[in-house]
Amino acid sequence: MKITNLILTALICAFVVACGSKAQENDKGEQPKSNVETPADNKDVVVENPTPPTPAAPEIKVVHDTIIVGGANITPTKMNVFYVGVDNPVVVSAPGIPSEKIKPVITGGGSIRFSGKSGQYVVRCKRPGRKVKITTNAEVNGKNVNLGSNIFRVKRIPDPVAKVGGKKGGVIARNILKAQAGVAADLENFDFNVKFVVSSFVVSATVRGYEEEVKSNSYRFTPKQKQLIGKLRPNSKVYITDIKAKGPDGSIRSLPSIAFRLK
Repeated sequence: MKITNLILTALICAFVVACGSKAQENDKGEQPKSNVETPADNKDVVVENPTPPTPAAPEIKVVHDTIIVGGANITPTKMNVFYVGVDNPVVVSAPGIPSEKIKPVITGGGSIRFSGKSGQYVVRCKRPGRKVKITTNAEVNGKNVNLGSNIFRVKRIPDPVAKVGGKKGGVIARNILKAQAGVAADLENFDFNVKFVVSSFVVSATVRGYEEEVKSNSYRFTPKQKQLIGKLRPNSKVYITDIKAKGPDGSIRSLPSIAFRLK
């Protein structure tokens, strides 16, 4: 009986020593094993109350002709090009900021003015081939805040096309040609409502083997030019040359000649 008690006491002591040894190991920095399984690498880990990410720098992008820069929307209502000599309409806005608090400024050779409607402005540029920058400022909580800027190209209005009776040349009846008022300068495939006016042109044709030329100092056919056309027979050719047209910016453009064959 005493031997049995001694053996039992020895086993208990050994168990206590073993447990104490494990506890000492944990005190030395080893992490105890947990009964919570570590999720596999291919599983999503959900973290409660994550730390908010650091705000990114303002993004610059173009979406359907709207340039979004640092929160400000600068929308040229035609495209991201300004033309010399015309009013270029522009819409400037910023989400959450009243339009009267927004102040756009242009640099590089141009002017910008409020058009009278909320968020709408008009840009005028002086010289083609340059680039201008519109910077958007706004008053936020009593402070002037820069919302960003963007660069726009400045172009010359394209040359118009000379036409008579809506035609750029080809076959035309003599009486129809004589009935036309004059030569028009038509801007094809151009979004702006811009007009060019022909300031002079020359009508030339061969009559009985001799070349005749008559000049007009306006867009209209002169009486002498119509007399020249009236002399011609079917299949004769009429040339309209040296066509000059004045644009809205005051520039004079030289337009290509047009030719008609009478029927």
